[in-house]
Amino acid sequence: MRAPDGRAGAVPHRASRPELTGALALVVFLRGVNVGGHRTFRPSLLAKELSDYDVVNVGAAGTFVVRSPGSRAAFRAELLRKLPFEAEIALCDGRDLLRLEKETPFGAEPTRPDIVRFVSILAKPARSVVSVPITLPPGDEWLVRIIATRGRFVFGVYRRHMKTIGYLGRIDDLFGVPATTRSWTTIAAIVRILKGRNGPYRRSRGMDRWTVFALILAGCASAPRAANVQDQVFEGYTVAAVRDAARAVVEDIAHPMSVLRVTEEGSVVTEGWIGDCAREVACAGILGYQGNPGSRVTPWATIEIGLRDLGTDTAVELEVVYEDCEPGVGCQPQRLASTGALERRILDDIRARLESPESPRLVLP
Repeated sequence: MRAPDGRAGAVPHRASRPELTGALALVVFLRGVNVGGHRTFRPSLLAKELSDYDVVNVGAAGTFVVRSPGSRAAFRAELLRKLPFEAEIALCDGRDLLRLEKETPFGAEPTRPDIVRFVSILAKPARSVVSVPITLPPGDEWLVRIIATRGRFVFGVYRRHMKTIGYLGRIDDLFGVPATTRSWTTIAAIVRILKGRNGPYRRSRGMDRWTVFALILAGCASAPRAANVQDQVFEGYTVAAVRDAARAVVEDIAHPMSVLRVTEEGSVVTEGWIGDCAREVACAGILGYQGNPGSRVTPWATIEIGLRDLGTDTAVELEVVYEDCEPGVGCQPQRLASTGALERRILDDIRARLESPESPRLVLP
């Protein structure tokens, strides 16, 4: 086999279209939002307001993947205009995040439940040259350990402790510029989106609505009409901590008019117009799909998150039921098949909130 230049040898790997598009995307990191009741907002609603830029929200800490950013300056100005408060923003190229996956300094070794891998994103290039590794405080009782740097990215691990946030705040002083921190789990979720594994990229303008509709109907032919149930164990977290994280995540993705409640059994439940028939639901069902009158591609969804105490761990059972209309409003609802995308997002966001150093009320002592 010959390479494109005619030489013998293996043909270089060509990135897929979603991966190429992901490399051209922007990733937004907001600093210090939704923390302790200060500078609170709903990231999912902001993403919808910026839908012209094909924005995907990641978690509740103010992290977004912008898949059609256009001019960086114009997008930044629009983002600042939409935010309900002043905030420090770090913008990164998607290609830099994709590179992190290949150049991670963490290796393949799993960490203990009380250790969290993190990446701090510097708002701009560091003003100071820092020699690593660094432990804060020094000695065996460290809470934060910085192990490597790659340009504007600072890699490290921290121990779950109430004093950890204070030591993470020293990263600003060490590097001389503002930094915002995300868990490695959040970075991995961003990479999946950049690679096109968390929902399709926006269709091209050349594909007309009838082509899209035909594809949806084709998907309906084989899709089972059933609820989707997923289980996950959160090691080292109490039921109370996981429930708080689950409530915050569900509040972020639920329809503004939805009511969130906690049942007598302790489950977190909400229902309303939630999801997208092309991303979270496998098909629109039937030609007469009723849907939300304001958005004919939004199904009626019921989300229930059950929690079980395993001692030092908490087990979560997540069930999402999609239907083609709201029950009790003059229709006979039919179940729609789930793609599993929303379920994966909810579980990933719960873990991201639990592991976020900027959510001290969720950190175990």
